[in-house]
Amino acid sequence: MSTVFLRTLVCLLLLLFHLKLAASSGGNDSFTFNGFGRLNLTFDGVANVTSDGLLKLTNMSKQSKGHAFYPTPLRFRNLTNGTIFSFSTTFVFGFISAYTNVSGNGMTFFVSPTEDFSAALGSQFLGLFNQSSDGNSNNHVLAIEIDTNYNPDVLDIDDNHVGIDINGVISNASHAAGYYANDNGSFTYLSLRSEKAMQVWIDYDGHEMLLNVTMAPIRMAKPHKPLLSATIDLSSVLLSDPMYVGFSSSTGSFKTSHYVLGWSFRMNGIAEPLDYSLLPSLPRAKSNDKDRIAMVIVSPMLSEPAFQLTSESSKDIGIGKKSGRWTIHVRAISNVFCEFSWC
Repeated sequence: MSTVFLRTLVCLLLLLFHLKLAASSGGNDSFTFNGFGRLNLTFDGVANVTSDGLLKLTNMSKQSKGHAFYPTPLRFRNLTNGTIFSFSTTFVFGFISAYTNVSGNGMTFFVSPTEDFSAALGSQFLGLFNQSSDGNSNNHVLAIEIDTNYNPDVLDIDDNHVGIDINGVISNASHAAGYYANDNGSFTYLSLRSEKAMQVWIDYDGHEMLLNVTMAPIRMAKPHKPLLSATIDLSSVLLSDPMYVGFSSSTGSFKTSHYVLGWSFRMNGIAEPLDYSLLPSLPRAKSNDKDRIAMVIVSPMLSEPAFQLTSESSKDIGIGKKSGRWTIHVRAISNVFCEFSWC
């Protein structure tokens, strides 16, 4: 056997080894869904795909949660140096609430080592965590939350915001929903309760370790300036490999349907643009079928309560003391009786 033949054989074997290593390292995954079919995703909780191709994460039920996953886990980690690949994703979403002035609770795009969220809670935990797991560094979860409830116990900034969450729902960074104009940099506020479709872009630069989150109304070009930008070394977060990508959503006391109309993802590249002409339409709720929540503003610092009540359908409003506590009684939504009290 000649020396030249042996050298050639060794080179071929080394080439095959590196090709196999590159394949096992991932880094080239991509997909695009302009609308959904049931075979595109796997589901958990109340999530499903409607007959017209909408991903419906929650279904107008209270205290619910839903998840949808891309069926195949993806490799985010470069096996040669342990860094996280750059990745890019974009999706179009919209919320439809049973009420005119509130919505609950929101949704996330997430990267997770598991599909098992059976122990997770809805409401402010968005179907990803619970009281004991929230904030645990062993979760290894990255989530971008789109939140329509103000929960001061998890340090929400308001009831209409986008946040970057690492291992819990207390956001590392958050901002009121909206976008920055390309011409003068002015900020335009977007209401997540507007029942209009909006688009989010999430881009992670693995070299710079920079995570950008951008949003805009549907059909608007992606703004140059991101809504959120944070330097995060995801190699210390996304420790498991491969990882699942998908969406979670939850409701609490307010019945809301959370929808995704289309989704695109790419590892080591820019996610393919969505084709708006192929996306299903966001359903419209009839305004005369909606209830209006009674908004009560109270001041516990006063010896006598001061409050403002705004509701088109509220009845039977009472105020007084009960067992030494000031109490406001409101019968507002479908004859549900609510009570607010403080010392």
